[in-house]
Amino acid sequence: MLGFDCSWLGRLSLVDCTIHIWFSLIGAYRKKNGAREVNMSFEAINADTKALIEFEKIRFEFAWRHFEFHARQRTTMFHFFILLMPFLFGGFFYFLKSDQFQPANPAAAILVGVIGSVLSVTFLFLDIRNRQLYLVSQNNLKLIENSFLYFYGFRPLFFKDEASVEREFRGIITEEAILYGTPTISNFVLKHKFLMWFIFVTAAILFLTAALYATCIHFKWLGFRI
Repeated sequence: MLGFDCSWLGRLSLVDCTIHIWFSLIGAYRKKNGAREVNMSFEAINADTKALIEFEKIRFEFAWRHFEFHARQRTTMFHFFILLMPFLFGGFFYFLKSDQFQPANPAAAILVGVIGSVLSVTFLFLDIRNRQLYLVSQNNLKLIENSFLYFYGFRPLFFKDEASVEREFRGIITEEAILYGTPTISNFVLKHKFLMWFIFVTAAILFLTAALYATCIHFKWLGFRI
């Protein structure tokens, strides 16, 4: 019997998880067939029903871990960006403030504005890259969903859609694409991609504008004074 306990996968990195699973599979085959070497070909796996089931579990687990890691990383970085921005904006206005305790420092405000703009663009590019990575595993999960979990006609789940028409549920990722994948303005605006990128770009523009404003104050251009 070839069996694997997948509960420990969450404690390993993606690379360690993959290596450990494959060596476990090889070790299980060698244990089952004695000391002799076993050809780990697709034909050998396909001939053993239990091994084939474990292989599909490994395929799903690998795709899911990849998706979960990069999707979580994307949201974590966005949360960090949201927490960081108030401090940068506060620092910018702090350096422009002039009172009896300290004079204004437009040069420092320029630096804060430039740093904020660069960070906003950097976070935007990192988000684009994270999205590229998790879309790869999402497409893999969609294939598994359509081929196994919600194979058309096999133990179907029926429900009534928004038009009260009863139809077969095709899977979570597939249904999301059916319902909200149509290229309409509302579907485009209400996507995480648009909302997050809008915040990144808006922050970059605001910081750049703030840096230009502080530059005008510093060099007294266009009659700007504090």
